[in-house]
Amino acid sequence: MKKFNGIIVICICSFFLLLLLFGAGIMIFEGINNTDTKELIYLTFAMLVCVSLCILGLIDGIKCLQKEKPPIIIEYDKSLNINILGQISLSKYRKMNLELLQNKKSLSLYFLIAAFVLFIGAAAFQSPIYAIVPLLMLLYCFSIFYRARNNNSNNNKIFQEQLQIKITNDEFCINGETFNSTILWSKYVKLKETKSFFLLYQDNIVVNLVQKDWLSEIELTEFRNFLYSLDIPKELYKIK
Repeated sequence: MKKFNGIIVICICSFFLLLLLFGAGIMIFEGINNTDTKELIYLTFAMLVCVSLCILGLIDGIKCLQKEKPPIIIEYDKSLNINILGQISLSKYRKMNLELLQNKKSLSLYFLIAAFVLFIGAAAFQSPIYAIVPLLMLLYCFSIFYRARNNNSNNNKIFQEQLQIKITNDEFCINGETFNSTILWSKYVKLKETKSFFLLYQDNIVVNLVQKDWLSEIELTEFRNFLYSLDIPKELYKIK
């Protein structure tokens, strides 16, 4: 899936880049001297921004096609036994969603769209009707961030429950008022750390969350060290 996304990113960015080069060629062919100075500055700025983001998008796409490095494994020989009682902070969860969105390789596409809006918006110098297109595209970009920020969190009961979590060397146990689950570490497919959470992925949809402020400094360090010992793809902060 990651390679497929990389191919899509490369194709879209390449298309925009060719389109921009074609537009630049038309400007040169028609003659820059015939263009209003204010409009010329706007077009040049918008085109430079778009070209820069196209190049960033191509770099992101190429990185997606590269072979993933094997996960870093650091031996952990201690006995882990962490017991947690807490409730997920809705505000921190929403901030985490935005953080994950910002870290996505394909995010450059959203900014590419926004930059292309600037380029299309230059047409507004000729006719106000062209301003409708940039407005719709900006609304589309806003809707992406809005959905990522909320992500059905208001209707999810897990954010209204006190969670009891037990973490050992063998398994991760989580109990709420309406559910309970015990998962062996071997069942997780990916681990990720953000500013406020550890994310434990059972698959691309089901994720267990551990909020960092539930843990003491010692527990936080020991838990991170333990996660580094697992043979699972991970994106964790460096061990201090």
